[in-house]
Amino acid sequence: TMVATTSPATLQTILQNICTYCGVTLQTSAFYNNSYTVAERPDDEQLSCRQMLAFVAQLACSFARFDEYGRLELSWYSTSTEPDHTFTSLYNVNAGINEIVITGVRVTEEFAENDSNRKDEYLYGDEGYVIDISGNDLIQQGMARTVAEALGRKIVGMSFYPVDATVPSDPSVEAGDLAEITDIKGKTISFLVTGVTFSPDNSMQVECRAASAAKQSATTYTELSRALVKARETAAEQISEYDIAVQN
Repeated sequence: TMVATTSPATLQTILQNICTYCGVTLQTSAFYNNSYTVAERPDDEQLSCRQMLAFVAQLACSFARFDEYGRLELSWYSTSTEPDHTFTSLYNVNAGINEIVITGVRVTEEFAENDSNRKDEYLYGDEGYVIDISGNDLIQQGMARTVAEALGRKIVGMSFYPVDATVPSDPSVEAGDLAEITDIKGKTISFLVTGVTFSPDNSMQVECRAASAAKQSATTYTELSRALVKARETAAEQISEYDIAVQN
């Protein structure tokens, strides 16, 4: 309740107000779906600024991170056909055999249900490897289709390989980059970097994390999609030092 945002408000306004309250510079002046409007302010007594940021990032089909100057930016994965990094030395690698293709996005509204008003859901695309989005307080009544169409237009048809590899340290590698490795069988795989973890032994773990195609087809996931590599977790890890609760 301490963040000065009145409703209705766009994602751009919500994000800027969070940054102002937390004393953080917003580096991203415009982002995908930033004009999406939230009609009513959520019941935010138990919500932190970090959680609200995660909600905004999800609807912006983006992940949040701080740059080297401490400025907040929303970004997305590289769409280039040329890799940003090529790893020729591999200490360990575990890569998916088959490429995963996102076939659809299913969005569920989030509000307090009653006898006359039930949460609606909308599927953009087809069944198969479906990204399920729910539990986002900014997807209010009547907005499931709007959100599904906005996100679906950006990610349906997106393909990637799940990869977990240990390689020599390279501080220039960051989430969102396109990387390339060659496994022991000589197969070259391009993958989106969704996480980087450095180790004291001058190595680092790079990964593109996702549920298997079979599991994703058979199971419904809530919160943020594992397939789009944990946008909320990325934000939580990088923004913890700025985690100022909305309710003191």
